[in-house]
Amino acid sequence: QFTGTIPLFLAGLPNLSRLFLGDNQFTGTFPAEFSVMTALDNLWLEANNLRGTLPDSWSSLTNLVRLSLDQNEILGTIPESWVSMTNMIYFDVSSGDLEGTIPSFIENWTSLERVDLRFNRMTGTLPDFFGSLPNLHTLQLGANQFEGTLPSSYANSSTLSYLYAYSNRLTGTLPDEYKNMENLVELYLYRNQLHGTIPESYGNLVNLEIFDIEFNLLSGTLPESFQNLRKLKLLDVSFNRMSGTLPSSLSSATDMELLLFSHNALSGDLPSSWSSMTALRHLSAENNILTGTLPESWGSMTALEEIYLYGNALSGSIPSLWNSLTQLRLISLHNNQLSGGLPTWESLNVLSVTLNNNQLTGQLPDEWGNWSNIMILSLDGNYFSGTLPPSWSSLVLLSEINLMSNEISGELPDSWASLVNLETLLLSFNQLTGTLPPGYSSMTGMQSMFLEGNSFTGTLPGTWSTMGDLEVLTLSNNQLSGELPVSWSALTNLEVFHLEQNQLVGSIHPEYSSLVNLESLKLDRNQLTGSLPSEWSTLTSLKYLHAFDNQISQEIPESWSSLVSLIELLLGNNQ
Repeated sequence: QFTGTIPLFLAGLPNLSRLFLGDNQFTGTFPAEFSVMTALDNLWLEANNLRGTLPDSWSSLTNLVRLSLDQNEILGTIPESWVSMTNMIYFDVSSGDLEGTIPSFIENWTSLERVDLRFNRMTGTLPDFFGSLPNLHTLQLGANQFEGTLPSSYANSSTLSYLYAYSNRLTGTLPDEYKNMENLVELYLYRNQLHGTIPESYGNLVNLEIFDIEFNLLSGTLPESFQNLRKLKLLDVSFNRMSGTLPSSLSSATDMELLLFSHNALSGDLPSSWSSMTALRHLSAENNILTGTLPESWGSMTALEEIYLYGNALSGSIPSLWNSLTQLRLISLHNNQLSGGLPTWESLNVLSVTLNNNQLTGQLPDEWGNWSNIMILSLDGNYFSGTLPPSWSSLVLLSEINLMSNEISGELPDSWASLVNLETLLLSFNQLTGTLPPGYSSMTGMQSMFLEGNSFTGTLPGTWSTMGDLEVLTLSNNQLSGELPVSWSALTNLEVFHLEQNQLVGSIHPEYSSLVNLESLKLDRNQLTGSLPSEWSTLTSLKYLHAFDNQISQEIPESWSSLVSLIELLLGNNQ
């Protein structure tokens, strides 16, 4: 990659017609000296580190047909003097820092095929004249600060195929006139303030492949006429106020790859007819009020990689026939009313499964131990029983297991010591018994461990001092005994340390003064003895200290006057 400033001697080459210097590391300004290069018809300076305003003097470059300056720091406005560049076909000043409005003289650039003004700070309204440019094919106006409404005049263009006006401040409704834009292939209007409904007449846009209107204020139902949009590959109406049901007629769009309806008020069943969309890779309909069951027929969507249906009222069982979805990587079905047992799904190899807060029952499948790529497994808030599968010890990429609030019994498998990438282990409020495995010391990246509300016995493993990244450790409401390990003074990143309601004995260690990040320490309702360590004056982040209902003697150390963050200090019922 070339560096430094753009060589000005290039301006002395009178016959140079094409200059391509893009994707380098040139610095400095846009050379005004290039104004003498009147033979130039192509000038490409994109993706450098140029900074400054666009030279007025470039108005002399009347033979320019392609100008690409994107991905530089373009300041100021588009010069009015550039009115003379009437041969322009390709004009790209995107990803700069341009201000001002779109110049009216562009109306005279009748050869224009592509305009790219994205990712600037341009203001004003969208001009009507783009609809009358006879050759305009691509109009990219996204990620600016344009206001006003979508010009209905754009429907007059017989050539416009790509219209990007996303991430602006546009208001008003979707123009019904756009039904006449038969050549429209991509329409991106997301992140504006558009309201009203999607016109039924948009079913006429038979060449449309992408229709993205997420993050607007649109209401009403999804048009049945969309069954005519057989070339659709992406349909995104997420984060609007849509109601009604999911159109089964969308099954005609057999090339569909991305289908997104999340965060609306859609109701009714999931259409089983969508099984014909065998190219679908991403399906998102979370946070609606959908009911009914998960269609077994969707097992034919063999290209599916991600499915998000959480936050609805779906019921019934999880289809075992989805075992054929071998490309599936992310499954998010939490916060529904799903019931029954978990399918074995022995053919899947997913990255993330979230099924928490349903009504699922039965045992945890041993077969899931074959999911060598799984990283997140969230099954909390169900009614699972049985024991923790030792076979899951092979899931060595797991970073999070959440099985809180179930009815799981038995002991923690010693074999899980192989889960060395585990960062979050959430097993609270089950019926687990046995001792805490010393071998879990191998989980050196552990950050959060929630084990409260079980029936663990035995002592606290001193070997866990290797968990140097641990921030949260909750072991409350168990039957743990023995003394606090002095070695745990090495857990210097601990912020939450809860051991209340156990059978712990012995003294409170002065060495815990090293736990300087502690915000909550709960030792209450044990059988701890000794005195309160004056050395704990170092715990200046501590907000909650509970040590009541123990056998601690003597007085509160005066040195604790340094604990200025304390909100609760509960020491009652001691000696």
